[in-house]
Amino acid sequence: MHSIEPYKVKSYYIAYFDILGYKAFFENQENDIIEFLHNVVNMAADVINKTDSNHIMYSEPFKIKTFSDNFIIMLEERDDYDEYECLKSIGYVLARLQLRFLQKYSILIRGGITKGQTFINNDIVFEEGLIRAVSLEENANFPRIVLDSYCFSKEICDSLCKKCVAEDVDEKYYIDMYSVLGSQVYYDSEFIDEDIHITVLRDNLIRLLRKNGKYNRKVTDPNKIYATEKTISKYLWVLTKYNDYCKVFGFDKYLIEYNLELYPKLMKAEIILR
Repeated sequence: MHSIEPYKVKSYYIAYFDILGYKAFFENQENDIIEFLHNVVNMAADVINKTDSNHIMYSEPFKIKTFSDNFIIMLEERDDYDEYECLKSIGYVLARLQLRFLQKYSILIRGGITKGQTFINNDIVFEEGLIRAVSLEENANFPRIVLDSYCFSKEICDSLCKKCVAEDVDEKYYIDMYSVLGSQVYYDSEFIDEDIHITVLRDNLIRLLRKNGKYNRKVTDPNKIYATEKTISKYLWVLTKYNDYCKVFGFDKYLIEYNLELYPKLMKAEIILR
């Protein structure tokens, strides 16, 4: 009888995220789900390869796994890896992925970044690090990728602000996808021309807001109404962050003008674009 070699867990930086509106993306469209997932995997690998190949401190590449609309990106913790640089690298990868998702597919993503013991091979990913990352995603609330306050100190998070991280009003730190607009990230100038990208981002956000910013007048199921209320809050968060970016960096002509108006039948607010 052959003995089974014990699984060896290691400590990894783990980013876990999923795609919001994944099912709706394929409704009433001719999008092929297999082709879409194939393209997304290639897109993620391209971003990772660009970052990894230009960051000389890494002797090993990022690891990426995907299943359905869920993604895991991991980097092994090593004594010679500086935590600040590791988080910055992962942050830049995720910021650029968020922009690509929104720009190419009009899709938002939500997730979390943590650090913990995990086993990974060609077939399996498991252990407490992944469980914690999934929990972070479930509690992110809005389309953002949050940093684990249990694992990463406020000092580290603050040092990454204005690079690839921002602090939200609820004091959670999250990946700021707008941080890579107008900058060259690890010698990659993909998003350096802000005007070109902000125009596409604005158009796609407007399309999403028109689709998701109001209640369906025919729906009376309380559960569906509550789900729509949560969806509206998510898109209001996205709209607020986008407009904040435009105001801070002088892109006033690209602001998305809107009002919050009461839908009297439910006495709940909707996003009305002007």
